[in-house]
Formats: sequence, structure tokens, C-alpha cells
Amino acid sequence: MKMRRFFAPSMSQALRQVRREQGSSAVILSQRKVEGGVEVVAAVDPDMLEVEAATEERKAEHHTRFKQRPTELKFAADAAVTPAAVGSPTMKGSNELTEMRREMQQMRTMMEQHLSLVKSVSPIEGEPQQHWLNERLAELGIASDICEQIWDAVKSEDSDNHWSHALNWLETELPMGDDQVLQQGGVIALVGPTGVGKTTTAAKLAARYALRNGTSRVALVTTDAFRIGAQEQLRAFGALIGVSVYAVNEIEDLHQTLEAIQDRDLVIIDTAGLSQRDMQLLEQLAVLRTGEIKIDPYLVVSATTQEQALDETVAVFNRIELKGAILSKLDEGGELGAAVSVLLRHRLPLLYLGNGQRVPEDLQVARGRELVDQLVSQKRNEKERLTLLQGGLQHSNRTQVTG
Repeated sequence: MKMRRFFAPSMSQALRQVRREQGSSAVILSQRKVEGGVEVVAAVDPDMLEVEAATEERKAEHHTRFKQRPTELKFAADAAVTPAAVGSPTMKGSNELTEMRREMQQMRTMMEQHLSLVKSVSPIEGEPQQHWLNERLAELGIASDICEQIWDAVKSEDSDNHWSHALNWLETELPMGDDQVLQQGGVIALVGPTGVGKTTTAAKLAARYALRNGTSRVALVTTDAFRIGAQEQLRAFGALIGVSVYAVNEIEDLHQTLEAIQDRDLVIIDTAGLSQRDMQLLEQLAVLRTGEIKIDPYLVVSATTQEQALDETVAVFNRIELKGAILSKLDEGGELGAAVSVLLRHRLPLLYLGNGQRVPEDLQVARGRELVDQLVSQKRNEKERLTLLQGGLQHSNRTQVTG
């Protein structure tokens, strides 16, 4: 729909402006008193303008035809319609007028039903600028509650710059953890559901640290005794980068292993992947919070996870007070906006981005501006891909028809 703002000294004058410039099919979206009069925001559906124009053209055509009829033709109120009179010019004129009225009534009914459907199905609540901004943010996958926060922050700004202010808000408000794992070291545990890439992420972090500080200063520990081949996978990574790997078959023995390798500057624990609804998860998380050696937990989540599941995952794992998050599988698509929304909602710092299987190349430190740029470009690239796909399908269809 095309929206426009009108200003006038009174409401009646504003409505006359709306009818004059947008036609009788315009819909009033909002109205309020302002200094010097009233402000009215109205919208009109382009399809309705075409219908209205067609109606006016038909009315003008019938009016012209009616004026061209002989003025001496008069209808007697009590005249009986005989079969012979059906084909007369008088009867034809009456039939055309009746048909015109019927068509106009059908058009009016159709327009009323269309406007009623627009109002009931997709009402515009609040300011039109807010509605426009929310739609653009929703295209990026940003959740509605985050959209409300953004609007509260940018609504007082110039309406022409709402979009840029919204992106700046995302960049500023999204919590970032920088490169603290590799800079500070310590004992960290990578936790999260199965299949999100914890083992690969552990190897990437270990390789990065080893390149900076030497292979003897870092160790890998796996507690994943559930998944077939999990320990062998981490051992293979360890052999590749020259880092020692320790396997803990019982989670209760974890702290004993950690005490034996206290001389390492960085110890990365690769935990077993469990669903956020698995009761064993609570037991595993409880072990991480016990013992004399402090363990900092970091949540690994996949960018392909839907918002609802991602939100539930963060809520459950945050019972052990997560230090931050690592977002993996950016190379596999998914809605990056969902992850951004959940991290903002829970105020969980984001440290690293994983966008492939290469060790350690496919791991980058998360930066606010780069992440927002990637969020916007992801949607742009998706639109371009769909456009190319549609163009290819149309070309294929034309080839089949001509063939």
C-alpha cells in the first residue's frame, strides 16, 4: 500500500485532501492533533486505484451514451412492457442502465471486501515508520521483541535515518567477548547440543593457541564417551596439530585429569553433546561447577538452529552461568538473525564465528560491525540467488515451449 501524510487546519479539510489525492478507496491509518491543525496518515492500495479508475471510465462512458440519446424519449410510469417493446431503443437504454448499476454495485462490494480484508489481516499498528522498520528487520530474521527495543531506541531520530540507526544499535548492543579465550587461557569447556561442531571448534582453538604459544602449552580433554568415534576424532585433530589429548570416560573423573595437567596454560574440554531436554545434561553441567579447578563454560551453537530451539538451548545451558558463545556453521546458511536475536535477549557475549571445517583457518573473532554487515548481506545474497533461480526457471520454460 502507498502511504502518505497530510496536514490541514481541520479534520474535514484533511479528509478532503485525502479524497482528492488518493481517491475514495483510501484508508485512514492514524490521526492526531499537531500544532496548527491535524495530521492524518492515509494509505491506498494501487490495485484499488486501478479498479476505481476503471469504474470512473465506465461511468463516464455510460453517461456520454445516455446524453446522446434523443431527449424526446420519455418513459411512462404506467407503461406496460410488451414483447414488441423489448427491442425498442427505450427498452435497450433501460437495460443498459440496469446493467451499469449492477456492475457498479459489484465493484463497490468487491472494494469493500478487499479493504475489510486488508484491515483485518494486516493492520498497521502504531507509527507507519515503526511498521516499515519492523518489516525490514523481520526480513533479516530479527525477533519481534528485539524490534521493539530497536524502535524505542531510534524512534526519536530522523525518520530518513531509522534504518542506519537500527543497524548501529545492533552493532553496539550485541555483546562481544573478543578473543578472551586465546588471550587469557585457563580451563574452558565447550558445551552445547550434539552436532553443532564442538569437537572441530575445540581443535581450531587449540591450533590457534599452539601457533601463538607452542604445542606444549595447550591440551585437549574429551568427555564424549557417548558418540561413536568422538574420542578418535579429537585424537586425530590432536595428532594433526601436535597437541596432547586426554580422554575421560566418566565425567566424575574430569577434575582428577585436570589436576594432572595444571601446568598447561590452556585446557579445552570437549564435552558430550546432549539435547537441552536430556536429563543427563543437568548431571554433566553440575560436574562442571564442582571441584577446586575453575572451569569457564562456553556454549557452541549452530547458525542453522531455529530461534525457538536456540532460545531454549541458551536458557538451559545458562544455568551454569555461561561465559560466552561461539556461533558455528555459518557456511551452511540458516537465519543469522535468529542467533543475533537470542544472544541479545540473553545478553550472552559472542566470541568466535565458525564458517567451515578447516583447522584452524575457519574460525574468526566475532566483531559487531562485521556480523551486522554479514547479516544484511546474507539477505541480499539470498534475494539475488532467488532472482537468478527464477530467471533460470523462466528461461528453461521458454526453451521448452519454443522447443
